[in-house]
Amino acid sequence: MKNNNHTLKRVVACVMVVIMAVTAVPMSGFVGLELPKWSQGLATRASAATSGYYTYTVSNGKATISRTDSSLSGNVTIPSKLDGYPVTAIGDYAFKNLTGIKSVTIPDSVTSIGGSAFYGCTGLASIKIPDSVTSIGGSAFYGCTGLASIKIPDSVTSIDNYAFKGCTGLASIKIPDSVSSIGRDAFTDTAWYKAQPFGDVYLDKFYYKYKGTMLKNTSVVIKSGTKGIAGSAFYGCDGLTSITIPDSVTSIGDFAFFDCDRLTSITIPDSVTSIGESAFEWCSGLTSITIPDSVISIGSCAFHGCMRLTNISIPDSVINIGNSVFDYCTNLTSVTIGNGVKTISSGAFGKCPLTTIKIGKNVKTIEKDAFK
Repeated sequence: MKNNNHTLKRVVACVMVVIMAVTAVPMSGFVGLELPKWSQGLATRASAATSGYYTYTVSNGKATISRTDSSLSGNVTIPSKLDGYPVTAIGDYAFKNLTGIKSVTIPDSVTSIGGSAFYGCTGLASIKIPDSVTSIGGSAFYGCTGLASIKIPDSVTSIDNYAFKGCTGLASIKIPDSVSSIGRDAFTDTAWYKAQPFGDVYLDKFYYKYKGTMLKNTSVVIKSGTKGIAGSAFYGCDGLTSITIPDSVTSIGDFAFFDCDRLTSITIPDSVTSIGESAFEWCSGLTSITIPDSVISIGSCAFHGCMRLTNISIPDSVINIGNSVFDYCTNLTSVTIGNGVKTISSGAFGKCPLTTIKIGKNVKTIEKDAFK
């Protein structure tokens, strides 16, 4: 019941954040199990053309595949050009539910694979991702049950939420050193994950997830050399009372410590550069946290509902503060905002009984309801 209540509160508090952000970021950033149907046309509203099996849009002389004819099947080699335009992106939903395709070769002109691009391609057994690709979007290969192996090139820097979730045949995964962040449940419900023992699960240099039910008063020490904490790594682990993060970690993923309400304090090492969306949301027992001056970005709702925090200092290194970051921190009375921050986003300090506010000299914009 507690988690349901917190989730409801979060929906109410952050719904406006999502509405405002939908127009500003790729739709794959909001992919859960699947993007809502009303949003699926947004990626193709620009003027589109068709060449063979592929419908595409053009921007700055570069083509993005937005849709593929449902008759496409067998072994597929995606062309590097369409009507003379280089294909640089596979858009959201481009190959969704094409169950007849068996293999896909992506040309080395492509730099990004969009959200849900190959969602539900259950017959897909192999895919060749070239080393030109830098990002793999949310739910990109969600539910590709026939996919047995994947080679992620060392050009990829991020793997988004649910990217390979439900790929039940995927037994072997290798994450290259180039990857700096792994999204929520990116490899959950795969053969690889099912084979992992309960407790701490690592995926190469990432702490991937605490598997199973955590006992009360559990302390976790993340092993030295770990590069990042994946999204939802400790989601709902209300038995977690302390965490030790080594100074090798550079990123804390979205929802990493969501609802860890027995976590009272945490030291973020000065190697961390990003704190993800809702990373510490509803950590209601958290009384203190130090944000080091290595951090550049803090995601939306990162500390939403941390009701025992009394003061916070945002260092000069921080450039971006997401929406509703400290919303509903009902005991937060003092805040210092560093000189690197240019915008204080909507709802950033909503419902905070602030008595002392120090705003950095470079703040140019204070959005609506930032201090409501």
